[in-house]
Amino acid sequence: MNQSNTIKKIFKHPLGLIGSIIIFLFIVMAVAGNLICTDKTKDANQISLPVALLPPMSKVKFLEIESVDKNSKIINWLYGKKEPVLSIAFQKYHIKSDTAFLQVYGMDSSAALEIVPLHKYKEQYKIIEKTFYLGTDGFGRDVMSRIVMGSRVSLSVGLVAVLISLLIGTFLGLIAGYFGGITDKIVSWFINVIWSLPTMLLVVAISFAMGKGFWQIFIAIGLSTWVEVARIVRGQVFSFREKE
Repeated sequence: MNQSNTIKKIFKHPLGLIGSIIIFLFIVMAVAGNLICTDKTKDANQISLPVALLPPMSKVKFLEIESVDKNSKIINWLYGKKEPVLSIAFQKYHIKSDTAFLQVYGMDSSAALEIVPLHKYKEQYKIIEKTFYLGTDGFGRDVMSRIVMGSRVSLSVGLVAVLISLLIGTFLGLIAGYFGGITDKIVSWFINVIWSLPTMLLVVAISFAMGKGFWQIFIAIGLSTWVEVARIVRGQVFSFREKE
C-alpha cells in the first residue's frame, strides 16, 4: 500500500508527471532506434562537413551510393546500417553519360563542380532529401539521431547495471541475513570494505581490469553499486527472522 501511494503521489505532482513523460519518451526513442533516425548508420556517426552547424528543420539533398553488403532489417535496427560508399550533399546537379556533376552544398555557383563517375560503382545511386529536425553539429552529424542513439546507450547502461547490482546485492543480503553468525560477519566485512571505496574509483579500476567496451562499463557499474541493495536486504531478512 505504501508503494502504491508513493507512485500515486509521484504522478500527481507536476514535476513527477513531467519527469515520467520524459523517461517514457526516451524509452520509446531507445526502442525505435534507427527506425526514427535521419542518420541510420552505426551510432549515427555519419560525418558531412558541408552541412555542419545547420539550424533545426533544415532540408538537404544528398547523392548516395550504399554499401554492397546489406544486412537484415533486424541487424540494421539493432546496430545501424553501414556507412554509404559515397554521400555528397548538393544544391544542384545534372547527370550526363553516367557522370554526375554536383554543386556541393554551401558552395556558390562560381565554385568548381564535383564530378562523380557513377559507372565505377556497383550499386545504383539514389537522390534523397534528409531533414535535420534538430540541426547538425560541427561535423555535420544529425543531432536528433545522436540523441536517439545516445538514449539507447544510457538506458542500457542503467538497466544492465541495476540488474547486476540487484542480483549480487540480493544474494549476499539474503545469505547474511538468513544464516547470521560467522557468515553474516564475513559478508558484512566485505560490504564495509566495498562501501569504504569511492564508487567512481572502483568503476575506473574494474574498467581498467576488464578492458574497454560498453559491456565492461555495464559490469563495472553493476559491481560497484550493489552494496546499498545488500544492506537493505540483509536488514529486512533479519527483521523477518525475528518475527513469530
